[in-house]
Formats: sequence, structure tokens, C-alpha cells
Amino acid sequence: PTDQPATAEQCETVVRELAEASGLKAGDLIHPVRVALTGQGRSAGIFDVLEMMGLPRVIARLRRAAS
Repeated sequence: PTDQPATAEQCETVVRELAEASGLKAGDLIHPVRVALTGQGRSAGIFDVLEMMGLPRVIARLRRAAS
């Protein structure tokens, strides 16, 4: 683990690998994540949003959306 924030490119890699490992299309993860994080169906590029929000905030919002 590192204290360095994840870049948009790293976020994209993780999301696409997770989708592939789960047998999903990347969009099947991207859209719900976008809504969970921003409350909107449209936003800036989702990977840029992930980078700007930072991991702790992203995790908190995804947990809240899942519950």
C-alpha cells in the first residue's frame, strides 16, 4: 500500500480488471459507480472523479450506496 493518491489511469486499470474478472462489461460497473459517487447519471470522466475524490471518500460513498 502507498500513501500516494491513485491516478485516473490507475483507477481505470483497476475498474476494467475488476469488470473482466467478474465477467462484466466495464460500463456495467462504471455507471453505478458514477451514480453512487456523484448522485448523477452524467459527470466528468469517472476515472478523473475517482482520482479527485480520493480513495477514502470513494470507499465511504460506495459503502453508503451499497447499504
